[in-house]
Amino acid sequence: EEQGDYRGALTVMRTAATQFPEAQMGREIADRMVEMFRRLFLDGEVDSLRPLEALSLFYDFRELTPVGRDGDRMIRGLADRLVAVDLLDQAVEMLDHQVTHRLRGVARAQVAGRLAAVHLLNRQPGEALGALRKTRQAQLPQQIADERLLLEAKALSALGRHDHALELLADNRSDPARALTADVYWESGDYASAGRALEDLLGLRWTRDEPLTNDEQFDVLRAAISYVLARESDGVERIRQKYASKMSDGPQAASFSIVASSSDGRGIAFRDLAREIAQVDTLDRFMTGYRNRYEAEQAG
Repeated sequence: EEQGDYRGALTVMRTAATQFPEAQMGREIADRMVEMFRRLFLDGEVDSLRPLEALSLFYDFRELTPVGRDGDRMIRGLADRLVAVDLLDQAVEMLDHQVTHRLRGVARAQVAGRLAAVHLLNRQPGEALGALRKTRQAQLPQQIADERLLLEAKALSALGRHDHALELLADNRSDPARALTADVYWESGDYASAGRALEDLLGLRWTRDEPLTNDEQFDVLRAAISYVLARESDGVERIRQKYASKMSDGPQAASFSIVASSSDGRGIAFRDLAREIAQVDTLDRFMTGYRNRYEAEQAG
């Protein structure tokens, strides 16, 4: 154990414990196994192993998983490690087992949200939607309910069910919901609504002194492109007047100049730029926001 051979140590202890199941020594060895398993998967000692090694070790000694909250924390922590290295199928299997067999009530709905997020990362929006709909319940803490709603709307949009996604988001004025609303309009090809949603999301950002973030610059650019594609010249001019100075020295300066000077969207430079922006995957940014909120919740 001191040399990090956790599998060897647990295997030796399991053999010894089975030889003396009723004796005091056997009980003491079994207690030591449980203690080591807790240190590994609750206190972080398993982080020294590669994720697949950790997963294999967990499965081989899963009978040591404690019942209740500590066991659930073990499984979620290991699933998070798997997600971090893109072992998404394995993470799905662990979380689905929790949702199906271990959890009830609010905890089940919360972990089902995490399962849906992993399905989305794995490009399986139908599976994400199924995980959420199988675990619906009337009374949930607002934070969990809001996160599940965002995940459901994103899954619907990814399935091409844009109207249903917008219905879900209609009464939610949180920043993540408004950002997702803009994405849904953009993905559905309703560029006039996308431009207005992005302009609404940016709000009075143009009046503040600090430079735009990279995400804000991208939203300004996408708003301007949306208005050009929708043939709404007033919208293009409004974005140009508000944001020209703020966009002039950022990484999107040249792109913004192309868009702001395009009246009908027919120029080759504009068409190339619009095609490039359209290929940017909105799922990546959505999942980054989800991950940040999830990590903040886990830390809290």
